[in-house]
Amino acid sequence: GQPSGSKPNGDAAVYAATDTLFPECKVLCTPAQLGRQRSKSAPFQQVVNTPCILRRHPARAGEQSRHRLAHGPNAIESNNLYICRRSPRLGAMQDQCPRIAVLVDTSSGWGRRVIRGISSYVNAHRPWQLSIETYGRNEAMHIKRGWQGEGVIARVKDKSLLNELLTFGKPVVNVSNIQLQGMPFPRVTTDPTDRAQRALDHFTERGFQHLAYYQTEELGFAKPYRDALAQAVKAQKLSWHTFRSAQSKQNHCAESARRELNDWLKQLPKPVGILTWGASEGRHILNVCHAHQLKVPEQVAVLAADDDSLLCQVSSPSISAIRTPAQQIGFHAARILDTLLLG
Repeated sequence: GQPSGSKPNGDAAVYAATDTLFPECKVLCTPAQLGRQRSKSAPFQQVVNTPCILRRHPARAGEQSRHRLAHGPNAIESNNLYICRRSPRLGAMQDQCPRIAVLVDTSSGWGRRVIRGISSYVNAHRPWQLSIETYGRNEAMHIKRGWQGEGVIARVKDKSLLNELLTFGKPVVNVSNIQLQGMPFPRVTTDPTDRAQRALDHFTERGFQHLAYYQTEELGFAKPYRDALAQAVKAQKLSWHTFRSAQSKQNHCAESARRELNDWLKQLPKPVGILTWGASEGRHILNVCHAHQLKVPEQVAVLAADDDSLLCQVSSPSISAIRTPAQQIGFHAARILDTLLLG
């Protein structure tokens, strides 16, 4: 399915270095974990009618709306292919092909969907020359030495990249949810409190009273969601447990990490719903559960806070995940950058 989101509140964020938050995420449920769904109103009712969908059998209803949302208002359908008419624009920039650097990790489902959203905007409007390098989730990103371009869309996750982009001196749009001090760029991201509430609703609607969070390393971009979930869980007076590894990165050992996770799972009250940041961590939990006869999802239910469709689907059983509106983030970030370029 395509990501969903809410409409931005006006166009103020296009012209100012402010945050544009997409509050709406949706949960992709595995067949084993689909239960009674509580209907929710959403700003994009033509895209998502309920917060959960069945991953293996996506509803065809609303498919056209999702593609039109992803590819822009000028998209037309032709034999199930979506072709975008170019929008006429005035000014000298119309005849140019801006060179745009995209500094987003390409190893994650989230990053690839952001790039698809950028591409969708470009296809619907005017051509850009996109400079895209392959990056891992935790890999340092930089503008290529000697690159001369007109703008950047970046996941600004550290001071080093922030300072580099400030020195670059061209328009930048940030798609990271990490809040760095001194950040002057417009930012398009998701609302951590909404994602936390989606996760909490997913578990409580299925009767879970014990919730936990599993993460093997401290990730700056994951901390706002973990903290928001902890606050939401405690507000409902449910039990809350967080995994804290005693291993350092230097002394990390796969087998000892597996034993450490097993010990943690054994001492958790059952049944327990566990939120992980990504599908990789969720797969770790499933593997340990299988090895020690813990039933999934009856005793241990797993929900990934960010969807990677491949990793979720190849798990056994497949992992439920929260699909963030990453493609919309990319589309909207490109729209903001285009407005900045055109002055």
